[in-house]
Amino acid sequence: DEVRFPDWPIVEPVEVFRACLEEWKQQMNRDKVQEEDAQEDSRKVLGLVPGDSGSELRKAYRKLARQYHPDKNPAGREMFEKVQAAYELLLPVVEGGGKIQGAVETSAADEDDGLSEHDGVEVDCSEGLGGGRKQMQAVHLLMKTQVLICKRYVDEIGKYKYTAYQMLLSCLCTPKSDPSQSTSQDCDIVTEDVGDIILSSCLVTEKRCEFVLTAVELVFQTCLVS
Repeated sequence: DEVRFPDWPIVEPVEVFRACLEEWKQQMNRDKVQEEDAQEDSRKVLGLVPGDSGSELRKAYRKLARQYHPDKNPAGREMFEKVQAAYELLLPVVEGGGKIQGAVETSAADEDDGLSEHDGVEVDCSEGLGGGRKQMQAVHLLMKTQVLICKRYVDEIGKYKYTAYQMLLSCLCTPKSDPSQSTSQDCDIVTEDVGDIILSSCLVTEKRCEFVLTAVELVFQTCLVS
């Protein structure tokens, strides 16, 4: 938040920049379907229902951990490990007041922020990104952080070669109009139907426009400091 904290100091800008790149690599390898499946499996292991909060999560974890702890139940080690893994996976979901989601549920906030309509068809702002809207939000924040550091610490960052252009350019790709054919590698720059593709794609959404503008700014800033 550069409005509220315009001069917030960064003690180790190069280390923060490197950490952003590492986290970015992990984010780009996220698989939305696999993550949702893993969360659904964890929810079932702990006996939770959609809408449960952190309180229910911790209560279920304590109950099952006591029940299957190897010290009290030697035959329960495997289940105890599953309970532990499920708890660790779901804990970040409920931190900050989040709720446990069902397999096919999408929060109202995500729907409001992530969907637009073109010719009566809803368009997902994260179309073409394997990790969905959560991945897009995380990557957007990482790109904004890099832009900020490039602007403030030109001398420090200018000593190093920028190594993330492949990931950066993937954020500028235009997905195909058919989501089932869309991948992060699709870059339909020249085509007879390019206008229709753009207008029927995620680029019509405000969130994706902001995302792409930040990516373009990061290209400019990294070239400027190199």
